[in-house]
Amino acid sequence: MRQPLNPDLAQNLKHTLTTCSEWLVKRVMYYLKAQGYDVYLPDSDKWLSNALYQLNEPVLETPTAYFGIPELHPHADFSCDPYAQFGMSQARLFMRRKLDVVVFMGIFKYIRQSYEDLISSRCTSEEECRLCRSFMKRYFDHVELGFMNEYRESITRTKVETIPYRIVADKGGCPCAIFSPEGTCVYANSASARFMDTEGMLDILSRESSAFFQSGRQNSVYAFALSGRVYVAEFTLLIKESDRFSGALAVLRDETEKRNAKEILEESESFRSALMDGIAGAALVLNMESLSIEDYNKKAAELLPFLTGAEDALEPVFHDDCGSKPMGLFELAEMTGSNEERLMETHGGMMPIRVFSVEVWLRNQRHRLLLMFDITREKMLERKLGHVQHLQSVGELALGLPIRMSKTSAEITGTLKSAIQALKDCPNRCGAIATNDLLPHVVDAENCLNDLTALLDALASITRSDSMEKEFINIDETVKSCVLLTRDKWEAYCEMELNLAKQQCAVRCYPDEMGQLVLNLLMNAAYAVRKKAEADGEKGKISVSTRYTADFFELRISDTGIGIKKHDFKRVFDAGFSTMAVGMGTGHGLSTVYDIVVNRYKGTIEFKSQEGVGTEFTVRLPLR
Repeated sequence: MRQPLNPDLAQNLKHTLTTCSEWLVKRVMYYLKAQGYDVYLPDSDKWLSNALYQLNEPVLETPTAYFGIPELHPHADFSCDPYAQFGMSQARLFMRRKLDVVVFMGIFKYIRQSYEDLISSRCTSEEECRLCRSFMKRYFDHVELGFMNEYRESITRTKVETIPYRIVADKGGCPCAIFSPEGTCVYANSASARFMDTEGMLDILSRESSAFFQSGRQNSVYAFALSGRVYVAEFTLLIKESDRFSGALAVLRDETEKRNAKEILEESESFRSALMDGIAGAALVLNMESLSIEDYNKKAAELLPFLTGAEDALEPVFHDDCGSKPMGLFELAEMTGSNEERLMETHGGMMPIRVFSVEVWLRNQRHRLLLMFDITREKMLERKLGHVQHLQSVGELALGLPIRMSKTSAEITGTLKSAIQALKDCPNRCGAIATNDLLPHVVDAENCLNDLTALLDALASITRSDSMEKEFINIDETVKSCVLLTRDKWEAYCEMELNLAKQQCAVRCYPDEMGQLVLNLLMNAAYAVRKKAEADGEKGKISVSTRYTADFFELRISDTGIGIKKHDFKRVFDAGFSTMAVGMGTGHGLSTVYDIVVNRYKGTIEFKSQEGVGTEFTVRLPLR
């Protein structure tokens, strides 16, 4: 043992440690924060104050008259050495906190440095400083030896005491780990390596093992999710026998696939029950990877007889539209989105259907849920409704037809009377002269009859609705018919200019819908020029032009009428909106035109207008 400090120097050292405790705490914290060690001690201020108090206590209790520390052999009995007690207690604390030797030695290094700084700043001579440092060095050596011995003894004791359990864990073959009551993992077999390597796994198991011990139960099962997977840990209490190890055995399982399969099965069954049995349409579940039909409901069996193996039943064929490329069931599901109309081939022709196709993942394979509804009746009602709306426009024209037909009839009668009178006035003339007098009247009568026939033909061409399928028609002829039918609406108020395409081609559509489209636009133009003419007394002009491109047919109808107010632009195509006087319009003309062009034919309709100047509508219909 080295020579102890003299009583005066020992008393000064005790006084310095007693009065400078706060300075030491701040000094140590400065070092720990500068080097990043404070992250290992969440309550570092509280722990440090308590630790320094315990560290100073053996020094302060050492008798001043004999102030020395004996040398300590590494294999000595540390439990009887008061100077090693602090190191032993800190070893137990650090093990509970799952901190290793390296962390303790790093922290303790800066505790030693802080004490040396304190001694250097308070000693009055170099000799006093050397003696005090030598004393504190021997003391800190005892602390470190006590820490290392306790840490080593704890690990050795744990290894020895857990040998029976480790043998059982290794023989079992399943992933498992052994935890101490403090939550420290003291052993993990090789089968558990893939579990323990998962980031955050050890923290969760340590926390739950501590909670298991505190619960006082013999067994416990804990399920948790980590890194997108589901794990289960089964804790079993290891019974303590005399002084043997007391801990918990945790058996680990990865139940991700099992739980996913169970959830998918439950979800799939509830999904099937809700959709298959509750939907009024045909529902099918298609496996898009194996191209197989995995499920379908009764409506699907009725709509698609081949599903039940019916005799002569063929797989269905679908089309985007009449004459388009045919597609099969799986192609339909792949190419269809939500709420799209298709045609399905049947023995009786083409059946219109509404299709919904939704992508779902079942059992890690891509599927499509396909819903199909027979909309034949819906289409019939839609066509009838459109025809009724069409007849509203035709009805307005019909009000003027009797007068025009009566006038034409009167002209025919007058012409025939003139012809008869001419014959009476020249009974003695020669046949040639009689013929020359009679011929002009007969020609006039023929012209009148031709006008009447053309009028009636035009009316018939745009009111026909007997076809359920689209036809190829010349829209220019439809335009001419509509101009003729609306003549009495615009003839007195404006001039009509027709610029029809020289190179014409047929457009596939419903004839009555095209008639309704042109008729509504012409009626609006006629109303606009009439209101303008009534206001300023000048005749206006309506221009109608058509043209064909490689992709679309274009119709332009412009007028020099009253125009549309700017604040009404957003409402032009709204159903029920009208700028006409009460009784002059229904407010459904332009909304019907928009529905025909955009919704039924996937075309476009645009307009530009200036109040008091006029309006121009441009309609484009795709040709393919």
